[in-house]
Amino acid sequence: MLGFPIGEPHLELEITDPRDTLISIERYIALLYELLEATKRLTPLPDSVVGISRSGLFPAVFLSQQLNLPMFIASEVKSFPFPPLALPLIIDTVAWSGGSVRRVARKLE
Repeated sequence: MLGFPIGEPHLELEITDPRDTLISIERYIALLYELLEATKRLTPLPDSVVGISRSGLFPAVFLSQQLNLPMFIASEVKSFPFPPLALPLIIDTVAWSGGSVRRVARKLE
């Protein structure tokens, strides 16, 4: 699972190559809580959560609920509030090249 604060190094919770690995629901939930704890250590804390469609939506909703932050879907970028989000945390669970995250980050800047 990956969390990407805009302009900051990314948080990465390593499992193994997901092409070869199935994880249990218990492991998935444990990873969600690891991501939550890692996010709480960010300084400054994000002001919102942006989930990349499909794999990033469930963890984005989880984080937004746990941290009491607004949550947006990356495909809604054109309808985001003005002024732009100051410190969004972009969430995705699969990032082979990072292209999706970079595209969303550029649109949010």
